[in-house]
Amino acid sequence: MTRSTEIEIDMIETYDPESSPLDYLFQDPDYRRQDEARLAAWHNDEWHFVGIRARATTNIPYGARSTLQRCGPEQRSDQRDQTSA
Repeated sequence: MTRSTEIEIDMIETYDPESSPLDYLFQDPDYRRQDEARLAAWHNDEWHFVGIRARATTNIPYGARSTLQRCGPEQRSDQRDQTSA
C-alpha cells in the first residue's frame, strides 16, 4: 500500500484599507503627472489596495494535516491537526 502527501495551494485576496497610495506614489519625478492621475483615481474610488496571501494545506499520510499561510509575520499561521486516517 502506497500513501502520498497531498498539497493544496490557495490564493487569498483581502481588501487592505490601511494602505495609502502616498506610500508608493511620487517617488520618481519623471512620473509625477501619472502619479497625480493615479491619486485622483484612488480618491474617486476607481481602485483600491488588496492583499494577496498564499495558503498551503498539506495532508500527510496517517492523519496529520498542516496549514501554512503567509503574508507577513502577523498573518502567518502554522497549525497541525491530528486526525485519524
